[in-house]
Amino acid sequence: MDKWALICDFDGTITLRDVGDAILTHFKAATKREIKYSYNSNVDMAKWMKNTFTRLTATPKEIEKYLLKAITLRKGFKDINKFCDKNKIPLEIVSGGLDLYSSPLFKKWGLNVKSFFGKAEFMDNNYKISYPYLKGCSLDNFKKSRVKFYQTKNRKVIFCGDATTDLKAAIIADKVYATKKLLSLCKTNNVKTSWLRTFFDIKKFIIKKQQETQRNREYINTMIS
Repeated sequence: MDKWALICDFDGTITLRDVGDAILTHFKAATKREIKYSYNSNVDMAKWMKNTFTRLTATPKEIEKYLLKAITLRKGFKDINKFCDKNKIPLEIVSGGLDLYSSPLFKKWGLNVKSFFGKAEFMDNNYKISYPYLKGCSLDNFKKSRVKFYQTKNRKVIFCGDATTDLKAAIIADKVYATKKLLSLCKTNNVKTSWLRTFFDIKKFIIKKQQETQRNREYINTMIS
């Protein structure tokens, strides 16, 4: 039977809004123009996050209060989290976002998912941002490496994303669900993709593929016998 793995971006993919962008605009640490510029392909996202979040003056408590009211989870993610856990399908989140906002949101939604996020330390009314998991690698190449990791373990990989840093991973993934900027980039680069509406669609896709594989196996066994 085909074995699958599911890798997802966080901001704008698992959430309906980009959480980092929402925080920066709400607390006036970045302009919409600056945020739009950050999605250019030549921008080092990790470096941009490190520089921009140093302007933020809101405390973690103030940010959490805002998040819990403003950010919505994409439909079906809780369901597919349980489905993957029950069926031993690896699920991980690979994000250029920060634990500053992922942790309180995970707690609110009751999620426990293997994740890669940047770390935010709040000291002396200032934020220090780091990305220990990158180890000198760019964000887009790291996402690509996580897809390769599961493929080398003989798993087919579903990748979900929404932005420029998701393109390299999408190009090599076995199945892509995309929204926003990534959806148009996939079309431009002739990457076959499906529109990410809800995670219920992904669950249906995995079940369908597993059923097809099971039927093929049963047919082969019938022919052999």
